[in-house]
Amino acid sequence: MNVTMRPASPDDMLYITECIDRFKLDDEDLDFRQFIVAADGNEIAGFGRIRPHKEVYELGCVGVIESRRNQGISRIIVEHLINVFPSDDVYITTDLIRYFERLGFRHVESSPEELIEKLERVCRSKCREGAVVMVCRKQ
Repeated sequence: MNVTMRPASPDDMLYITECIDRFKLDDEDLDFRQFIVAADGNEIAGFGRIRPHKEVYELGCVGVIESRRNQGISRIIVEHLINVFPSDDVYITTDLIRYFERLGFRHVESSPEELIEKLERVCRSKCREGAVVMVCRKQ
């Protein structure tokens, strides 16, 4: 596997948007400047996003193309985004709790209000029941 990380381009967004819809990910306020791409040559193997809110940033929209799953690409994407995250507290809203616990995230009872509102607005509408806010403190 020879995956490299690069910023997304405007040309990538049609494909990323199709995947976001198919994977039932957060489709609010999509902007190519918020995304990175895990590329294998010219092929997009996966992607992720750092989404700014009013008071916090959120790591989100982590998606790996079906044929490229179970190859560690998601971990590479998440670790890259954590490394470039603009704050020490890396928040994520997810229903994949056990997966993100393995990457150092923990469920938080007291979450930023913006992310609680997002859970109601986006996660529930995408039928992502059981979604929670998690945080990882950068080392």
